[in-house]
Amino acid sequence: MSDEKIRKNKIGARGLTEEEVRLILPTYDQIYDQVERFRQEKSLRSLGIGQKGKNQDIDQKTNNLGIIGVRGAGKTSVLKTVRAKLIENNQKSMDIVLPIIVPENMSESSSLMATILGMLSDQIDEREKEQKKGRNEDCIKKSELRMKCDEAIKQYTYIQKQYRDILIREYTTENDYVIRSANVFNSDTEFIYKFNQMIEELVKESGQDGSLLFIFVDDIDLSTYRCADVVKTLLSYLSNENIVTFISGDLETFEEALTLDFLRQEKVLDKDVLDEKIGNKTILDSKKQLAYEYLKKILPPVYRHNIKYWSLEEKANYCVIGSRENWEEARKLSDLLREALKGWVDPAFFIYMEEGTEQPLSYTYHPFDSTSRGLNNIYNVLSDIVEKRKEEKENPEKRDYTKEKKLLLDTLISSNVIYNKRREDIQKKMFTVGMDSESSKVFFDNAYAIIYKENPPASNHVSLNEKGKNMPAEQRLNYDIGNPEERFSLFLLVDFAARLLYEEEFAKITAENEYYTRLKMKAIEDFFFHPVVAEKVLETVCEKWDDADFRSLMEIKYEDLSLKLLNRCFLQKGDLVLNLAYYKNLSLERILKLYEHNGISKQAGGNTEEMELTQSVIIAFWKALSSVAEVNGITPSEKAVEYNPVFTREFVYIRSQLSSSVAQNVVIRLFDDLWENVHKEKEQKACKMLKRIMMNTVAQCLRGDGKDQDSIESEWQKVNFNDVVDRDIQPSQRQNIIRKIDVLKGIDSGSLWKEAIVEGATDYLRDEIGRYFQNIEKQLTENGNSKENKWILNTATADESWKRFLASYDGVSNTLASQTKSKLKAVLKQNGYGFDKGMPFDVYIKITEPLEKLARNGRVWYGRPEAQEVLDFLQQSFAQPERHEQWSGKGSYFQFLLKCYYKYKTAAGYEDRIFQDAALLAKIVKELSDAYRESDNRLLDAFIDRLNIQLSEKVSIEEFENLFSKDGKTGGQQ
Repeated sequence: MSDEKIRKNKIGARGLTEEEVRLILPTYDQIYDQVERFRQEKSLRSLGIGQKGKNQDIDQKTNNLGIIGVRGAGKTSVLKTVRAKLIENNQKSMDIVLPIIVPENMSESSSLMATILGMLSDQIDEREKEQKKGRNEDCIKKSELRMKCDEAIKQYTYIQKQYRDILIREYTTENDYVIRSANVFNSDTEFIYKFNQMIEELVKESGQDGSLLFIFVDDIDLSTYRCADVVKTLLSYLSNENIVTFISGDLETFEEALTLDFLRQEKVLDKDVLDEKIGNKTILDSKKQLAYEYLKKILPPVYRHNIKYWSLEEKANYCVIGSRENWEEARKLSDLLREALKGWVDPAFFIYMEEGTEQPLSYTYHPFDSTSRGLNNIYNVLSDIVEKRKEEKENPEKRDYTKEKKLLLDTLISSNVIYNKRREDIQKKMFTVGMDSESSKVFFDNAYAIIYKENPPASNHVSLNEKGKNMPAEQRLNYDIGNPEERFSLFLLVDFAARLLYEEEFAKITAENEYYTRLKMKAIEDFFFHPVVAEKVLETVCEKWDDADFRSLMEIKYEDLSLKLLNRCFLQKGDLVLNLAYYKNLSLERILKLYEHNGISKQAGGNTEEMELTQSVIIAFWKALSSVAEVNGITPSEKAVEYNPVFTREFVYIRSQLSSSVAQNVVIRLFDDLWENVHKEKEQKACKMLKRIMMNTVAQCLRGDGKDQDSIESEWQKVNFNDVVDRDIQPSQRQNIIRKIDVLKGIDSGSLWKEAIVEGATDYLRDEIGRYFQNIEKQLTENGNSKENKWILNTATADESWKRFLASYDGVSNTLASQTKSKLKAVLKQNGYGFDKGMPFDVYIKITEPLEKLARNGRVWYGRPEAQEVLDFLQQSFAQPERHEQWSGKGSYFQFLLKCYYKYKTAAGYEDRIFQDAALLAKIVKELSDAYRESDNRLLDAFIDRLNIQLSEKVSIEEFENLFSKDGKTGGQQ
């Protein structure tokens, strides 16, 4: 076995490299700074610059350093590392470094101080042997240090109860009794003095003024019955300026044990006594406070070094490093997962890509333990799998890895406290690993029943979330496993096991398994409504969605989609890796408001906030899709094609909300609330279309004539005052408007848009723009009072897509595509309009309705993507007067108002970000349009390919269509 392999398979406590120890103990370097501070303080006192003079008694000083952490966190490894470094530096400082003491390993009759005295005695013996080598000295004569050591040990025996009893009993005279009693009564004080004298002599013989004695006490929390001994030893005996004591343990556990020890000594463990109050505190609280104060003396907070608790985000970075030289080559846990599970588990399960940089998809690291010990075990198993898979490449004969997979799953279960306590349920009822991959099974029905078993409703049930205590009883959840983190972690284990055991069959098996679908839906509901699962400090008033029927979610109609439903679809539909990658990008605190009471308030720009949130949700989804694609080495467009059958309605909805024009996306985000001020009623279909047309019209006005179509003109234009539609302008009104324009320009020049007093001016802008909106809508929908006032829609951008639709293949019979083409051509001919010339709003409606029926009909093939493309471009249509010369004289003031409102909306300094988002959204619309078309083509080709496998003579789609035509009609195409 190679040295590399041996190093990686280290189990248990071991010395770490400095790079490794810094990973688990961020304050590692400060330990040595504090040691040097102790050394300097000691040197200053020896020079008479301390609290006491040079020739006075030794100061009592507590130099205790704590390595604090839970079991398995790596405390012992840190102690070993610190001790090794102190020994390495010993030639310079001439320190005395004792072995590590584990109180748990000491015999019942022994004590911490006795162990230390024994070690010091051995240390002195070794030192004297070295000194006497090659020297002809009297072996009987004791050195000064040995005599002081013996005196200290002798005095320590007086402290022991057994010896004290014997000593006092065995006296011969009254005077002898008095002397022996004095020795016993003063034994503690005398021992401390003699022990300090021995330590002083020990460090003096080292030959360095700054020499120190280092003592290491490991796992002080394990031996709860030794609390009193440990406290007494640390506070009374080891409080010496020459001694530095390193202590490791779980401080909370030690504090509990110390509290119990205090109560036990005073014999007040009875519950009724514990609850009695002395003053304002109960006896129990008083003893807890006493234990807390003791620990502050034993281990001052400034000298406590906490072992890192491995968070979800940090687990991916866990690694084992052999030396400083191979630090750059060290493989993190995330790297090992990718290498070891390649071809078995989608790498996107553990990895998230952002701007070409790998990050952990932290939520999927729940199955791994939070301690270094647990992570080290998983690391070792993965390392072995990597080594064996390398051997497989050298030996082309493929081997079965069922045993290795079983070991990996068993190690996960054993090292994770959540799984370990449910070991039997997991290994017998959730999944079994057989002799080979074919005999290995995952039981999603059992997993669902175990993880989401519901208890009978109780009248006194209180929601886990305090905020949810006033929720209706039917919305509260009372699962047998009450902790959502535990439920989600168990689900992830089942999902991971299925991916590992089923490999490339995972997608097919889970897609067909109703229980997996239900299990994942419940788990994601937990995940979303309990942010603590993702280590987010947020509270929610909800614990579930209003309706939990997955089937209704899969069959949701396009017309019913909303921001809340879109978010839920992205969270629950599709593969888990996409769901979690989407969540990673969410503005969670804001999106959760949608599910609180009535959601985002409609007051004070609430709709603008919702539109901004809609755009951020769409961007989050696209980033998630891009991440999954990049991890798997394909483009986002290719991934969008794969997901199109799952998110067909959602993709169409996204395209209906956005534009492939950057400027239009900016306006949709910023001007949405102005339309809401005009239209208070519920949004009907025609109203939604009018809103979109109005937003496009605003974008057209803000672009400026002949300017870049993706930009917004920032310069002020000259205002023409023949602009107040349908009312006469009196000279006084004209002067008033001129004054308002000057003031508004002054507000802009002084960057005063966000000042509170400006709200009156912005109200004026809203009212005036709303008046224009109403007038333009009237001219569109009622055709005005005369031909001169008539407004139409500019649909020129859709002209090329319309031509492609007409030229597209529509089958050999009277298909829905051919029917739609005939109907639309008749509408245009009847009204005398065309896409290139524009059309009234009523004709626009007559054109879009048949196109929507074709584009959103999942039972037809021909013309669907082409029809959707026409719709996409029609959504860019904007309103304009049929006679442009009339608007050119009246539009300048409208443009001025729009520009003022735009500057007000972007005054917070987010203009660049808004344009960046708008550009990305325009790209998303284009790529989803292409994905829609490509997905249809692939599905059609896949059907013909599967059909031709069954045929001796291949059939084309044209022939298939012709074969099943009847009397000029095609079944299923109507």
